[in-house]
Amino acid sequence: MIEIKRSIARGWGKGELYDILLQLQQGLYPISGETYYVSKVGNNTDGLTWEKAFTTIAAAIAANNTYIAVTANSYGRNRMYIDAGNLWSEDLATFPNQCDMIGVGARTGWTSTIYGATAITTAVTGCHVYNMLFNNPNASGKVVVIPDDSHGIEFHKCNFSGAGTCTHGLVIGSLADFVVSDCRFGGNPPAAIGILLEGSMAIGTIKDNWIGATTTGIQIANGTTADYGLLIKDNVIGRPDPNSTAQLTTGILISDTNSRCHTFFVNNFISAEDAISFVGGSMQNMDAWLCIGNHVVQTATGVIETAES
Repeated sequence: MIEIKRSIARGWGKGELYDILLQLQQGLYPISGETYYVSKVGNNTDGLTWEKAFTTIAAAIAANNTYIAVTANSYGRNRMYIDAGNLWSEDLATFPNQCDMIGVGARTGWTSTIYGATAITTAVTGCHVYNMLFNNPNASGKVVVIPDDSHGIEFHKCNFSGAGTCTHGLVIGSLADFVVSDCRFGGNPPAAIGILLEGSMAIGTIKDNWIGATTTGIQIANGTTADYGLLIKDNVIGRPDPNSTAQLTTGILISDTNSRCHTFFVNNFISAEDAISFVGGSMQNMDAWLCIGNHVVQTATGVIETAES
């Protein structure tokens, strides 16, 4: 509070004050680089204030990545505020490296909406995304795709939604140190698969999410052998769309045929015909030992499940 009073005395603007409040309230690490602003009412110059804000998210990402590349500082971080007063109709192929990407304002609740395909094609490092709604209007599309060799990607309080035939909410390639926390995967209907881990490495945390899907809530694909550092905890998984009377087919599907899954499944609430399925597991006792206290409803029969063969 002392720092806020000093800021007021210095005559700082709303952007600087909001930056300080956000650090206090959300516990974000202080940045060491630039703060970028994105708003359609900006003048699209350098993006360093709301008045000079970039008018596209892609422009802000490009500026951020240029800055990070020039400074060549592996410990540096930037921050990006995206005005939720606008609907961002953009197809994004890149994310900002070493940057907190934050939706602010209130267009749809508390999120900024990216209305387009977010299919990231270049490996990204240290991008933390807060309060963003990703909506892919393209039929048979994937809402967000993160490629192989990325590192330290986090999604917090985000929303993943797609068109009626959307195939995936979030696809994660070979990735270490990722976090998906307090996010929502929905739609009417939601995607066929909520989260797909399709790379050879899946080391991270999926926790406290609301995961709606029509076929599979979370799938660990065949070939994902380095998932020994994966925690799936405290998620609610099912099929909530109002125009269906069907239950979700599989809550969590482990498709790997190479070895045991190595993953902790803890305290998840799952409604599905098959709650936790080890289709490809070759050491199912080992898999079962890592299922702890999951609450499931399988084919309308409520049970408490710690493991399933």
